[in-house]
Amino acid sequence: MLSFCGPLAVIVILVAEVSTLVPPPENVTVSCNNFQTVVYWNYSEQHQHPLFDLKIKGDYLFEEISDIKQHHYDLSSLIWPAKELDNYFVNLTAKVGTEISTHQESIKFTFNKFKTAPIKCKLDFPAVNLSLKDGDIEVEFHNPYHLYPELKEVQNNKQFEYKVMHGNTPRPFKCTKTICQEPTSFVFMKEEQYCVSLEGMDGRLDFQRTGQICISPTEDDDQMKILSIILPMIFFVLIIILIRVIIIICKKNVQNEHFPKTLVLILTNPHDKNIMHLPQEIMSHISSIEPAISASQSLLDIQEDEDSPGTGYDRGHAPLQMDLEMGPGDVVVGYGHA
Repeated sequence: MLSFCGPLAVIVILVAEVSTLVPPPENVTVSCNNFQTVVYWNYSEQHQHPLFDLKIKGDYLFEEISDIKQHHYDLSSLIWPAKELDNYFVNLTAKVGTEISTHQESIKFTFNKFKTAPIKCKLDFPAVNLSLKDGDIEVEFHNPYHLYPELKEVQNNKQFEYKVMHGNTPRPFKCTKTICQEPTSFVFMKEEQYCVSLEGMDGRLDFQRTGQICISPTEDDDQMKILSIILPMIFFVLIIILIRVIIIICKKNVQNEHFPKTLVLILTNPHDKNIMHLPQEIMSHISSIEPAISASQSLLDIQEDEDSPGTGYDRGHAPLQMDLEMGPGDVVVGYGHA
C-alpha cells in the first residue's frame, strides 16, 4: 500500500508544479465607450508566448473565443445588436501548449440602467445642431434608434425620449422620426450666448448627458425676438382701434339722417327711461314761443273777417305753424291753435 502511495504523491506534486508554470492573466478590466466594449488584461510571463481563451457570460448570453494572441479583445460584436440588456462578465484563461492556467474573471458590467452592476455603461447622445428661429432655440439630431444599427432590436417603435435643459429648467420631448427637431420655448435674457444641454431618458438605455451646447445670437435674431413679442401687441391694439372707428362711423351715419336729435337718441338708446322727460327749461321755452303766421294765412284770416261776422272761436280753428326748439340746435315744426 505504501509502495503505491509514493508514486501517486509524486504525480500530484508534478501536476501542481505544471499548473504553476502557466500563470493566469492579471488585472482583467472592461472599458465601455459608447457601443465599443473592450476587455484588457496583463500577463507577467511574456517569454512564454501564451494564447488566451475568453468566455463572456450573461443572463441571456454565452460566447467563447479561443486562441487570442493580444492582451485585449473587442466584445462589441458579441453584445450588439442586443434585444436583452444583461449583466455581463468575462472569464479568461492562459495556455501554453497543452498547459492551461486557472481562470481570471472581470467585474460585472451592463448597459441596462435598471440592472445592478459595478460598471454602468452609457451611450453617447447623438451630435446636436442648434439654430435660432423667431428668437427661439431649435435642437436637431438623429434619432439614435434610426441612427445606430446596434439598437435595432432594443426599441420596436423607435420612440426616443429626451429632455433639453437650460439652467435648472428641463423640457421633455418624444421623437419617432429619423430626425428629431423641436423648438425649446425657453425664455432667454439678453446674453452673448444661448446654451442648452440634452440628456436621454429612454427606457433601459442610459444616454450620456451632453455638455453645454451654445449658439451666439446675431443682431437680426434679437430684433426678430423683439418683433415676435411686440407684433401681437400692436395687432391687438389695432383691432381695438378699428372697432372704435366702426362704432363712431355708424353713429355719425345715424345722426346724418334728417331726424330730430331727440328721435336719434330714442333710436340709439331705446332703453333710456329719461329720453321722453324733457327738461323744465325746454318746456317753459316751448310755451312762450309766439306762433309763426305765414303771409298766406294772414290774408286768409282777413278775408274771412270781411266775408263773415264769425266769432273769435271760428277764427281760432285755423291751424297755426310754429317752430319749437327741443334743445341746442334742435328745432322742429309744430302745429296748434291760436
